[in-house]
Amino acid sequence: MNHTLALMKSAARWLFSKQIGTKKIPYYVNGSRRAEGKSLDTPEDWAQLVTYDELCARFDPKKYTGGGFALGPDGTGDCWQGVDFDKVVQNGLADLANEWVHGDHAQWCYVELSPSKLGMHVISYGKPFPYNLNSNNSGIEAYASARFFTFTGDEILPRHPQPSTKRGQPGDLYDYVGSVLLPRHSINGKTGRPKFAGPALEPLSVRQVTELIHAVQWINPEPYYYWFHVGMALKRYGNAGWQIWNSWSQLCPQKYNASDAIKKWEGFNPHTLDFRYVIAIAMRHGWINPAGKEAQDYLMELERLQVVPPPYAQSAFSRQVGGIDIIPNGGIGLITNGQLYNGSVGNNGNERRIEIGSNTRATGCACQT
Repeated sequence: MNHTLALMKSAARWLFSKQIGTKKIPYYVNGSRRAEGKSLDTPEDWAQLVTYDELCARFDPKKYTGGGFALGPDGTGDCWQGVDFDKVVQNGLADLANEWVHGDHAQWCYVELSPSKLGMHVISYGKPFPYNLNSNNSGIEAYASARFFTFTGDEILPRHPQPSTKRGQPGDLYDYVGSVLLPRHSINGKTGRPKFAGPALEPLSVRQVTELIHAVQWINPEPYYYWFHVGMALKRYGNAGWQIWNSWSQLCPQKYNASDAIKKWEGFNPHTLDFRYVIAIAMRHGWINPAGKEAQDYLMELERLQVVPPPYAQSAFSRQVGGIDIIPNGGIGLITNGQLYNGSVGNNGNERRIEIGSNTRATGCACQT
């Protein structure tokens, strides 16, 4: 029994899916196409979604390919979240996927094989993402609005399952997406880069991106001094730098304005500053980075040469995300820090134990032909 799946089935979030060419088109149970002249994630949209049992009772295999689950807000302030790992082996995502089979995340959320049997879906419930991770060449997608996943029912079970009363507890994917998936999505993705982000003058490694995402959490974006210089330091890294700087800027909602942030970013002219500046400032505010001496020496030299003057006051903003200092190579069980949601006990009835990257494949899909 999977607690997240039980909550999904009881929630009015279900619709039909129809394969048309290579696209999966969503339809409400009344036969009208979703998002055709309508706004998504609105009370009008929610009113036309149904529970899993109602969907199955009204399913017509002559009209539809199967069922789908709508991701996004539900009017409570939280939302249904989804992660899609596409073509796991081909895209080099086996390390991420297998964390959900026998790693730190194995007892959390609802995990199933995708319709192609070459990827996997992770579905849970928690805070809205600042933005979706849309499809690009990384093979990683993450959504908390305006999307649906085709439901297969081919649940991927952990290799060493815990008692059934503990399996599949919902855990907020917010930190996992921001800290683990965003670096891989930004580094490996070749499409979808905002035009204003600019070209990357030099690449960042996955480890550097992950360190930067955590380091900026220790710097207060409210003082213009920090907001400006962190942006200058990250501009040289193109889209990866923009994603980090823009997300961090939103930690000061009273000052953040999306259009102003874009204009400021476009005006940055990278020269001397680089990622070491951000690391060093974060360390001055209390962040512990075992590899940080080089960054501290670099900042001291910049200040000695008066390239960057020292700030007039230090920030008291220091805080950590998920209670950790650093995530090596983009892998840690942040999902276990998520909030738990109590749900009724349910039974998928179509359980398979799958290891992503092996030749074992599950067959049979719920509510599909």
